[in-house]
Amino acid sequence: MTGRRKWHAAITYDVLRLVAPPLPSRGRPQPEDTVRLPSLLIGTGVTLMLAAPSAAAQSRMSTELFVARNGALAPGSSMYGLGLTFGGGPLALRASGAAAFEARTTDRGESIDIDAWTGEIDLVLQPDLFGGLGDILPVAPYVFGGLGQVSQVDFDGFRQRWTGVSYGAGARLPLSRSIGATAEGRFRLPIAEALDENNSSFESSFPRGWEYRFGLSIGLGG
Repeated sequence: MTGRRKWHAAITYDVLRLVAPPLPSRGRPQPEDTVRLPSLLIGTGVTLMLAAPSAAAQSRMSTELFVARNGALAPGSSMYGLGLTFGGGPLALRASGAAAFEARTTDRGESIDIDAWTGEIDLVLQPDLFGGLGDILPVAPYVFGGLGQVSQVDFDGFRQRWTGVSYGAGARLPLSRSIGATAEGRFRLPIAEALDENNSSFESSFPRGWEYRFGLSIGLGG
């Protein structure tokens, strides 16, 4: 029993050090960025796991058709996508994917291929903070963050794929009881950089930058 208590105490101590770093002492100067992004990602992951059963059990589900613009991933073309959201309260889970298409001419003739694509799972926080705006500006703001993969074909014709984290914010404008217009912005960065506490890694090939989505959401229940 003594060994098991020590083992539990060691794990609890390590978790507390990771989530809540010790307060700086008065005698030593401390770096300004005391909040570590890996700790934030771990906290987000724990929240995602805890929120998943509750969000999945909600009776409300909605789907979204959207068009996205991403100058780094698909320059000069639009991406067309589909999203599926499970929720109904302040927390929701969303899975979405999009693709950009390009016409190519080969020896066999012309073909339409997928030039770039994205796929993500997000935790969406949609608090009812602006419900008092009423009929003047009946928008529903939200913020989100998640994990996913992106892919594009390089100049030599080879497909590249990356895993990244992303975050952003958006708003939904209800058009009827079950239909609404959505607009949001998302920023992506490589997962290796997000987990790097020393800011020593930089992946130059990653198509970093903002992506803007405009869509139409349709409620399917609730």
